[in-house]
Amino acid sequence: MKASEIYQAIDEMAPFSVHASYDNPGFLIGDQNAEVTKVLLALDITVPVVQEAAQLGAELIVSHHPVIFHPIRQLLAGSVCYELAQSGISAICAHTNLDVAHEGVKAGVDTLVTGDAKYHMFLQAAECGLNLIDAGHFATENGIVPALAKRLKERFDQVEFVVSSVHRDIVESV
Repeated sequence: MKASEIYQAIDEMAPFSVHASYDNPGFLIGDQNAEVTKVLLALDITVPVVQEAAQLGAELIVSHHPVIFHPIRQLLAGSVCYELAQSGISAICAHTNLDVAHEGVKAGVDTLVTGDAKYHMFLQAAECGLNLIDAGHFATENGIVPALAKRLKERFDQVEFVVSSVHRDIVESV
């Protein structure tokens, strides 16, 4: 199985062409022609996630949030992009295109659950007759990771898809 085939499957589920203008989804790092036998899925690609992928022998990481969001000004050892390239691990990121896809991330409801609400948004929601719940960015989006893993497993039975066990919410409440 080539990495490009997994990219195509994600593109069919959540077309990369349908993303927000500020976003950077797609095949962001690696070799699209690389053979893939194991894929790690995570909400974000962090150094611990790259290390987990390397330990598992995964050739590809699929994440929700783009590993490259702003232009890279330097590529140093210890950075996520460097570690991916050094390990020979490719990265496909499906962000706002996955948000708006059928069975993607929460439209057409009377309650909006988000992870990024400011106080004025609660006031605006009340004026519109909407319920607004700020449940945290990680918690509100991480559910798409196992769902995407399930859909990819159904399509590619010869590839092992693993949901990251080291990725976690970096926001802690006190």
